[in-house]
Amino acid sequence: MMETSGELTLAAEGDDTVLGWDWQVRPKGWLRAVGPLFGPLGGRMERRIWTGLKHKLENEGAARSS
Repeated sequence: MMETSGELTLAAEGDDTVLGWDWQVRPKGWLRAVGPLFGPLGGRMERRIWTGLKHKLENEGAARSS
């Protein structure tokens, strides 16, 4: 129903790891008509997912080091 392409990058920055992403999602078929409605929602959901993963990984790392 959708064509997705993009990349996920992980880069070392001192003792930290910086995660970056760049995705393009293109709806197919009838979803193309409602695509503009999902753009802002999809971006917000994706940011929430990646931010949640970041916090989870940081909290697990802090728990291991203490």
